[in-house]
Amino acid sequence: VETDFGLMVTYDWQSQVTVSVPSTYSNTLCGLCGNYDGNMDDEMTTMVKSNSATSNLDAYGDKWKVMDIPGCMELSKVECPQRGQQQQEDDSKMGCGLLQQVDGPFGACHAHVDATKYFQSCVHDSCLFPHREEVACPIIARYAAACQAAGVTIGMWRTEDFCNISCPPRSHYELCSQPCSQTCSTIHTSRRCSMKDQCREGCVCDQGFVLSGDECVPMSQCGCHHQDFYYKANETFYPSMQEKCHCQPGGNVDCQKTSCPGDSEGEVIDGVFQCPSTAPGTCVATGDRNYMSFDGVAFNISGTCSYVLTETCSGDNLNPFVVKIQKDARQKKKVSSIQTLTVEVHGLTLTLMQGRRSVMVDSVSHHLPAILSHGQVEVHQHGMGILLQTDFGLLIRYDLLHHVMVTVPPSYQGHLCGLCGNYNGQRDDELLLPDGHQAPNTMVFGSAWKTLDAPCVDHCPEDHCPICTEEKMMVLQKPNYCGLLMVPKGPFASCHHLIDPGLYLQACLHDVCLAEGDTSVLCRSIQSYSIACQDAGVTIEAWRRPSLCPLKCPANSSYSLCTNLCTKSCSGLGDASRCPQSCMEGCQCDQGYVFDGHGCVPEGHCGC
Repeated sequence: VETDFGLMVTYDWQSQVTVSVPSTYSNTLCGLCGNYDGNMDDEMTTMVKSNSATSNLDAYGDKWKVMDIPGCMELSKVECPQRGQQQQEDDSKMGCGLLQQVDGPFGACHAHVDATKYFQSCVHDSCLFPHREEVACPIIARYAAACQAAGVTIGMWRTEDFCNISCPPRSHYELCSQPCSQTCSTIHTSRRCSMKDQCREGCVCDQGFVLSGDECVPMSQCGCHHQDFYYKANETFYPSMQEKCHCQPGGNVDCQKTSCPGDSEGEVIDGVFQCPSTAPGTCVATGDRNYMSFDGVAFNISGTCSYVLTETCSGDNLNPFVVKIQKDARQKKKVSSIQTLTVEVHGLTLTLMQGRRSVMVDSVSHHLPAILSHGQVEVHQHGMGILLQTDFGLLIRYDLLHHVMVTVPPSYQGHLCGLCGNYNGQRDDELLLPDGHQAPNTMVFGSAWKTLDAPCVDHCPEDHCPICTEEKMMVLQKPNYCGLLMVPKGPFASCHHLIDPGLYLQACLHDVCLAEGDTSVLCRSIQSYSIACQDAGVTIEAWRRPSLCPLKCPANSSYSLCTNLCTKSCSGLGDASRCPQSCMEGCQCDQGYVFDGHGCVPEGHCGC
């Protein structure tokens, strides 16, 4: 990187950065590189304002640290053992010794660039990794670059057996080449190689080819220049949020206006312009330890604590909410389920408890359905679980045992946090801690989103969660067990294209194996995928059989693959418009009976 005022920065894509500045910056700089005042005795100044100095390298580095990264530390825990005289003599004969050989490839450079620091660094790294000869190569290459930058001609130091460079197609290695002489970028521009551009070793395009981005191409296949940037031939790019351009062979650029539906703003993600999704986002917590974020990333958290599943972390014009789950303590051969689900929204705190078909509103129990705050929040019994919905599009399903689904409208993209992620459309930043940094693993991630100080466990001990043998896995993947979820022409085949059964298969395999084949665990696992499919509006086929997960219904009712309790309930008789629109599998009241919140009663026996 080079500027018009003399700043030059180089990076070798690995571990070396060099910065060159003109003398006009003398005594005006600060940072790890020092103040550039010509005095070598004050290089360890930590702060410009106080001019305090230190002899502790770790403290010096800490003062100029920009941010904390999990796992990063100033003091290396890895140390090289003391090296004896014989070992030091061996060092001079190995690769690192090339740096100090008087008659070697760098002999002419010793008077211009001191090789001592490079040699010490080379020996140290080679000591830490004694069986990896290649660790010396980048350090020797840095000394070679320093010598060439000083205008010194060096000798060939790479061989076929030592630090050999493999060049891309249509290119070859040269010890001394001009860095800007063979690129598409320089063919049609006025920039010429500067006198300051000393030759450097590296890969050079073969005769008749020039560098286009990161590959060598015939000159006729060079790309385009557009608004100070170079683009490869046939590359599509977005100079702005409203413009899509295509680089045509020959250097012509064709641009067109682009926009998102409803005048919504799009963004460029990994170089590709994307409009905000118009579909709502869904996060899932299912089974003993399985989760899937709003952005579709599956992960496992074995902790049995109370967690923030998702909450609003930004967005002044959005309705704030918090969703928490509390996992129950895991027992041997038993999977951990979801003991309570808590939702804070519209100034209310709603709590749903495992197995209870009622809702606690600010610590007061209410029968279902519950229509709260003039319809801003509604809680219905739906299928075999509970559906909570708000007037702004938040939907939460809980099967009253081990499965929770949270669905939010697209207006919440990028404004959420918690175990469900930030819902920003990117899959590489899901494990974010409350401070915005990336968690090093899922256990740390889960622990960071705990809500209670009550004793709990962040992992599953091996005696409670033994590793499932390969033999058991093979059995459980058969169609009469968890494998039923994946059968190509099975009862869930119509759902595979819309909802990937992979998460539910892995949850089923883990949970059933942990419970040593408990069929009730198997049935709950399959039922979770059934709920997800029907919630998405998919029509599935009957999957329960007398020999597999039969559902016993209470008096005056019978099993139905598609039923809506609310429309055939006492409350639905009064106003069915408030009922959920979808149907779920469950028990349906017989003809002449309606659901009163507890069971099926004659239509004339409804309460108030």
